[in-house]
Amino acid sequence: MNRIFGWLLIATCFLLLVMIVPGSATHWFRQGAGRTYAIQREAGVSHEEAARQGHTVGLIFSSCMVFGIPLPVFGLLSIVTAVLFGLYPDSFRALIGGLFVALSLGGWAFLGVAQHLLVPHESVFTSFVATGFIWLAIAFVFAVPLAIHYVIRRVRKNA
Repeated sequence: MNRIFGWLLIATCFLLLVMIVPGSATHWFRQGAGRTYAIQREAGVSHEEAARQGHTVGLIFSSCMVFGIPLPVFGLLSIVTAVLFGLYPDSFRALIGGLFVALSLGGWAFLGVAQHLLVPHESVFTSFVATGFIWLAIAFVFAVPLAIHYVIRRVRKNA
């Protein structure tokens, strides 16, 4: 019964992801395109060139935001659910840990690029440090249940 509940939780989160991402991606596209267009127009660039650059940056910004927040968060939630409900074989333990780290670092990198695109006058270092704290908090929130589960599992195994 617990395994079924775990799979239902993952499926529900996936459906929410599918419903949320298209609207969010559109919003992020408009945000990136509009910000770039405004910066270019203030710099004296023609409307056509500013619109072209805005469209390009909007696509990149939207993609970075999708790969920087909702997809990695869904992946981390799926990992936590799989671990807590025992939805994977024990031989996958190292793969699960590596995937957790990869999703966290990937989300941080994409979010850092998106931050730098939206605020181009910031240094790349500042963009990545700011988003690093955000992703550190996100990873910590998902790692706490895993750590508690690990400790409980060790105590039961040794008892």
